[in-house]
Amino acid sequence: MKICIVSHNAFGAISGREGHIGGVEMQTAALARHLAEQGHDVTLLVWNEFGAASTVESGVKVSAICHEDAGLPVLKFFSPRWTSLHRRLRDADAEIYYHNGAEYFTGQVAFFCRMYRRAFVFSTASDADCLPDLPFLGQSYERWLYRFGLRRADAVICQTQGQQRALLENFNRAATILPMPCSFEIASGRERLANSEVLWVGRVVALKRLELYLDVAESLPDITFHIAGGADDDEGYAGRLFGRASALKNVVGHGVLDRQSIMNLYQRCSLLLCTSSIEGFPNTFIEAWGFGMPVVTSFDPDNLIRDHDLGAVAHDSAEFATVIRKILADDASYRYWSDNALQYFKSHHERRLALGRFAGFLQQQVDCYGSR
Repeated sequence: MKICIVSHNAFGAISGREGHIGGVEMQTAALARHLAEQGHDVTLLVWNEFGAASTVESGVKVSAICHEDAGLPVLKFFSPRWTSLHRRLRDADAEIYYHNGAEYFTGQVAFFCRMYRRAFVFSTASDADCLPDLPFLGQSYERWLYRFGLRRADAVICQTQGQQRALLENFNRAATILPMPCSFEIASGRERLANSEVLWVGRVVALKRLELYLDVAESLPDITFHIAGGADDDEGYAGRLFGRASALKNVVGHGVLDRQSIMNLYQRCSLLLCTSSIEGFPNTFIEAWGFGMPVVTSFDPDNLIRDHDLGAVAHDSAEFATVIRKILADDASYRYWSDNALQYFKSHHERRLALGRFAGFLQQQVDCYGSR
């Protein structure tokens, strides 16, 4: 295949350098690398930042669109953003174009593919992408362009049955469920034992509800609570929470970590805690399960954690404390949850297995589009 992946914030994830790195970007970079390793011609379009202008990373041709802040207010939507995106899409000259996550760019890529008769695949990144009010898209033009792109996509990938139902009910759009891949290789064969350390990984933004995690930490002073992640705003919401965390003796803040340091924390801790109010299918769940780490969470996609005993679901600090004590009660109890998590990972999210499904699906779209 000749494929172009549009992921404006993915330069940090593909290069290992500075920049925004979230779950979507990690998965997109993993997909790009895998496709290149399989011999496909892959172009990744990103913002022009930190030397991204024109480079090759892990066999992936990285091409910069424009700088995120370039241009004049209002006018920059058209130039340089849309004009430079259109130019890079055309330069890629791909058979198929792929975009992950609801943005107005979804519509722009779909418009290009219709104009030049190329296949376009869109993938959801969050449950919010499937809600009729599209809460993460603040402007009416953003919502209109995203809906346009969703309607015009040749195929749509989603993460869960819940997203699949919501897309059909809210947008009359059919979608194919593909289990998300782990963003990095995991080689963890050792038997895990219960200890008194738990982990929270993510960006410190309101919907992640780090304050609930700190409430749990205050209620369990004999357990160590690790925080891995940074924030866009150290002055307001995030700044207040960082200040509160630093005052708790059993909370350790690590900030933004590189991949190896994150893996070391997964190895070190016994549980991953998720306190988010809304997610898609968290990359952190997949990574944790790959290390045999159960997840205690306020968000349970398709009730997988409840139905497969991959951890536990909690809604307030008291519930979190109760289930943490239950899972960490002794090594035998913990081993039950840990083994379930690892086996589920191996059968659904192991990197090469899941990425192979994605590559096969994209190849099907190319073959189907070419036969029209």
